[in-house]
Amino acid sequence: MMKDELETACESFKKAVKKQIAKLVKRRQQKHGFNLDEERRVNELIRECNRCTNHANYALKTLHAKRISLGFALEAFEQSTDDCIKRIKSTKSLKQVDFMQQQRHILRYWFGIFLRLRDGFVLLESGERRHPGDIDSPFCTKSQQALFKSRLASGFRPDGKTRKYSSEKGYTGASWDEIFDEDVGIKRRLMDA
Repeated sequence: MMKDELETACESFKKAVKKQIAKLVKRRQQKHGFNLDEERRVNELIRECNRCTNHANYALKTLHAKRISLGFALEAFEQSTDDCIKRIKSTKSLKQVDFMQQQRHILRYWFGIFLRLRDGFVLLESGERRHPGDIDSPFCTKSQQALFKSRLASGFRPDGKTRKYSSEKGYTGASWDEIFDEDVGIKRRLMDA
């Protein structure tokens, strides 16, 4: 999906939500009428729907950029893996001690890249921040981070005591779990509103 197609899809989603809200408000007004308290309640629900819609659009745009970035990272990792294999094969002629040292160095390098790539997938799926660069994300501004805070840390398992998500560095507010979590996800909040 191209960036302009994503923008169009996000705008269409926003329009569809506004249209649905207008329908529901009209139906509610015809059925019950509006007093001052009811009007305040409806306005708050409309604001929550708009917040959820904006948060969903922000998350989708961020996820799109992260997915593209991870695609490039996977290509680079594949090339790096080939280079590491070639390097290990070329060091076989070294003395045993040098060979083992070289292998350790290459494997440490390779596993470092592998773990960072794995953390990238965690960032995409759950939004869990594991590195300083995850906090200062190039995908969003500080005001967006403040506006679209994650609610994952407020979710609990059915026992009511254990948190579903727990991270010392927090969550980005833009992940698949942020959208689809059954308790605190954007989809759930939008349906509840």
